[in-house]
Parts: sequence; C-alpha cells; structure tokens
Amino acid sequence: MPENKNLPKGFKLGEYNISKKISTGGFSIVYLAYHKDGRPVAVKEFFPKSLHLRAKGFKIEFINMREKSIFQRNLETFKYEAELVMKLKHDNVIEIIDYFMLNGTAYIVMPYEHGMGLNSYAKQFRGEMTEQDIAFMMSGILSAVNMFHEHNIVHLDLKPGNIWIRPNKEALILDFGSARFIDDPQKKKEQPTLTPGFAPAEQHREFFEPSRIGIWSDYYALGATIYALIEHSAPPLSTEFILGHQENDLEIKRKGQYSDALLKIVSYLMQPSWDDRKKIDLKQVIEQLRKIKPVKQTPIMTNDFDRLIKNDILDMQEYLKSDHNIIRFQKNK
Repeated sequence: MPENKNLPKGFKLGEYNISKKISTGGFSIVYLAYHKDGRPVAVKEFFPKSLHLRAKGFKIEFINMREKSIFQRNLETFKYEAELVMKLKHDNVIEIIDYFMLNGTAYIVMPYEHGMGLNSYAKQFRGEMTEQDIAFMMSGILSAVNMFHEHNIVHLDLKPGNIWIRPNKEALILDFGSARFIDDPQKKKEQPTLTPGFAPAEQHREFFEPSRIGIWSDYYALGATIYALIEHSAPPLSTEFILGHQENDLEIKRKGQYSDALLKIVSYLMQPSWDDRKKIDLKQVIEQLRKIKPVKQTPIMTNDFDRLIKNDILDMQEYLKSDHNIIRFQKNK
C-alpha cells in the first residue's frame, strides 16, 4: 500500500483548519476541522488510498499516467455526487455545506453530527428498539426519498449502512454514491452498484435493463431496510424471490410480534416484480407509517448513549468511514 501523508493538525484548508483525522478508507480521508467562525465540521477529502498521491508535500502528484487517469475518472464521480446532494435540502438528508477544489483534489464539507450509524444503533439497542422507533426513523427516511424522487433523482443504494441516527432518533440519509438523475442518458446505461439483500432484482446483472431502473427500485431497498431492522439481518437476495426459490415470509414469522400494518408495508415495498412496485404510492406508505404510534422524542436516547457520546466514541466515526461508499472507486480495466 502506498505511503501517503495525511493533512496535519493546524493545516489551513481554505476557510477551515484541520484538527485531526477521524477516519480513512479506500476512497477518502475524513477530518475534523473548524471553520474560521469556530464551527466544527467534517471535511471529506477525495483520496483513493491505493494510489501514490502524496508522499511529499500536500499537493496531489501522480507517479504515472495510469494512476492519473484512474484518479481523474473517479474524481468526476465524487463531483457528481456532491453536486447532486447540494440540490437536496431535507431534514433527513445529510447536508453538504461546502464543496471546493484545492491541492489537486476535491473536498466535501458537512456538519459534524453526533450519533451513530443505523447498523450500530440496531446492534447497540437490540431488544430496546421498538416498532414505534422503526416507524419514526423510517417515516423520515421515506419522506426524504419521496422528496428526491420529486427532484428526478434515484438513490439506488438505500440500506442501514447509509443511514445515520442522531441522539434524538432522527434518521439521515448519508451516502449518495450510486444516486443519479433519472434522465441522465449516460448514467442510465450503467448497471448500478448494488448491496446484496437490499438491491432489487433489476439492479442485478441477470435482470438489469436500463428501462427497469426507476424510483420503484428505491422502494424495494426501503422495505429491505425495515426488514433488516426487524430480523437483525439482511434479507435474502432479491433474485431468490423473483425466481421463486424463496418466499418473503416475514408476515408469517413475525405475526404477533409486530403490527400487521408494519409487516404489510415491508411486503408491499419488497414486491419482487419491478412492474408491481411501479404502482406503489410512497406518500400513502408514509402516512401508514405515521399512523403507527410515534416514538416519544427525548434529547438523549438512553443513559448508555449519553455516556458513549461523552466519551467521544460515537460522534461521526461510523458515518465517516469511507467504506460507507461516498463514492464507488472503479479500478482501471
């Protein structure tokens, strides 16, 4: 692995001063920084760690044309995501407050959020997370998804790993690395990146056709996310359902443990056929979720959560792992 340098404490990055590295992953480095007005922010630097980019100094330098080509191609994907998310303003979508080019690469600036990823939350509070919690968190996520569908955007990678839970249980959609404008002629031809268990059949190679991808593809992933919160594991592959090798028997298995309303919502959203999902009215689903008794919001979820935050364990660490796919790094073929 190349030996690349991180930006040091005190490094001035435009209007921001770097405080410390929070995390590093395959595609980027994330830092805690402070705006000149004193606000803490999270700064994500596009920085594929498999490339030799910064052995000396702090400006990106390439050792050969192949690595330069890989970097520039994937930098365009990073820019595409930033521009797309900056168009989306919703309480349940992570905000990009700044985007700029410097040192030969790109930077995304986001608020420094307290909380934890939904995967970690589900594990930490397993046995404590109620049906009302699920309904509250997911109604916000569905509302956000409906909003960017109205802006002609599909997400195509909704899953617990891309959702952040604030201490008051509000949920945020974080990652938009697979998102695209529905009418983007170039993106439409590309098979979307998929997460097994959460991606609908039409995103899999065996069933992929550009015309099959649409807002209904996100519906399946939303249902699969609720399924995972109930079962504490990802659903079976969607291809198993559409081929008839397996049935979604969640309504039978969890009858009496969860309301029929919630279980039916999961089945409704996870219909194997994309043609059947095209008939879904997401606004009606949101209303059905909201009719489930809402969770009582409190400033901090539990004493344990409060303790973890004070110990600086949760702040942004899971979200800021680059493995949460802020972009998809494509190796040169």
